[in-house]
Amino acid sequence: MEKPSAAIDITMSHQLSFEEVTTFFELSLDLIILSDRQGSIRYINPAWEKSLGWTRAEILEQPFIELIHPDDRERSRRVFEMSFQGQEHAYFENRYRGKDGIYRTLLWTVPAVPPHSQLSYASARDRTERRRTDDLLRESEERYRIVVENSGQLIYDYDVATGRIIWMGAIEQITGYSPQEFGQMNIDQWADHLHPDDREQAVRLLDEAMHSRTQYLVRYRFRHKLGHYLHISDTGLFISSGENQAHRMLGTMSDVTPVVTYEQSLRESEAQLRSSLRDKEVLLREIHHRVKNNLQIISSLLNLQASQLDEQTRELFRESRERIRSMALIHEQLYSSDNFASIRVAEYMRQLTTNLSRSYGRDTTAVAVDIAPDITIDIDLAIPCGLIVNELVSNAMKYAFVDRTSGLISVGFTSDPTGCTLSVADNGCGLPESITPATVRTLGLQLVDTLVNQIGGTMSIDRTHGTAFTIVRPLAHLPATTSERDSS
Repeated sequence: MEKPSAAIDITMSHQLSFEEVTTFFELSLDLIILSDRQGSIRYINPAWEKSLGWTRAEILEQPFIELIHPDDRERSRRVFEMSFQGQEHAYFENRYRGKDGIYRTLLWTVPAVPPHSQLSYASARDRTERRRTDDLLRESEERYRIVVENSGQLIYDYDVATGRIIWMGAIEQITGYSPQEFGQMNIDQWADHLHPDDREQAVRLLDEAMHSRTQYLVRYRFRHKLGHYLHISDTGLFISSGENQAHRMLGTMSDVTPVVTYEQSLRESEAQLRSSLRDKEVLLREIHHRVKNNLQIISSLLNLQASQLDEQTRELFRESRERIRSMALIHEQLYSSDNFASIRVAEYMRQLTTNLSRSYGRDTTAVAVDIAPDITIDIDLAIPCGLIVNELVSNAMKYAFVDRTSGLISVGFTSDPTGCTLSVADNGCGLPESITPATVRTLGLQLVDTLVNQIGGTMSIDRTHGTAFTIVRPLAHLPATTSERDSS
């Protein structure tokens, strides 16, 4: 290995021996190289071996220029030549091939060569790992920037002491300002962009979150560059300093204008639906009222007509009138109820049987309605059930107590998950065995049999103690009662 020439220009060399200078070069962690004006390498220190993997002898045996990356050779040659022309180059970077074939990145300092010197001195530091770290950091920052800008949010870093805010993310997309314009906005300018009706609350909540070091969460309207206001959801968190005081706040601003617009539209639609529903309820109540009135008019007309007829015909008219009244009662209940789809069975049956008692003048015949007060049935089931009870109670009042001054008629209705059961019983003389719905010629029992089939039910008759009719309707037929819906 050739030692450095004594002609090397070293400041204060008169104070150092040649051996001391050589030792400094040999121990230096920097890569040191001395070359002459012809480009020949006169000296390299051991740091080259550690960085490139070559021995010093191997490096000096091959043309030094071939160790430089092809893309960096011409630029490296120019820097070398200009150093002999008195030009200095700091932080010049190129790549050298290591023994493993991998290029290492070197950061050079190349001083200007004094006119009388024949040697160029240069030093370099291997910054391959630092360069790799820098590249990874740049890639990470670029990925972060892409994620932030495509998140659809504004991300901010607020310095409490200075009021300065660093803005990132979808700045122009949300605010209309360019990143350069918006980057000048501090905390006071941010507050100036808030809607006057929202500013006091937003600033107050910011102060409260800062002093309590809790999350800042608020919605406000923010002025766009074009002048209109956006609905913003702002979420931030304060970071405490060593003195346990909030000194920074990190957070996001999201444009929730489409959400707010949708919510407003939804509320308006809901209000319109409620208004429309109220109108329909009024209309439906009026329909039930008019149907009830029309049925009562028909009943009155039948009553007037019956006064001009013989007793047998009058009885037929009365039976028809009571059937009409049983249907009118349903519409009367629906008219006075908030629920137009169903009626309370117990209340309906009590009104129905009370009207029948008055109609037939059977004050001494007690009618007991044994039905739970909370059971309701749909109108599609209520009308046939009302007509069935009307016929069976009417028959009992006419025929069950012929030779008696008093009696008891019981009306019941139960509901469970399997279906519902309607019962009408009396303690009178009992229905003769020869009379059945299939053989009887009178309209009453024929109508009962038809209605039972209509609701998909079955009917049984018990003649043991008086007469008891039991109609069972399975759950599979017609709309469910309230009790059945609650059970399921």
